[in-house]
Amino acid sequence: MNTRYPADVYAAIKQFAQEDSRSFNNMVIWILRDYVNKRLGKHSC
Repeated sequence: MNTRYPADVYAAIKQFAQEDSRSFNNMVIWILRDYVNKRLGKHSC
């Protein structure tokens, strides 16, 4: 699956990933999982 990101969003996620010693893909998954858990009313781990 290919995903396109607005340039500013891509740059921010890339920076966050570098700061957290994560890959870009891992950071995107972490962000999405956090969002889904919040929407479902679950607490982040």
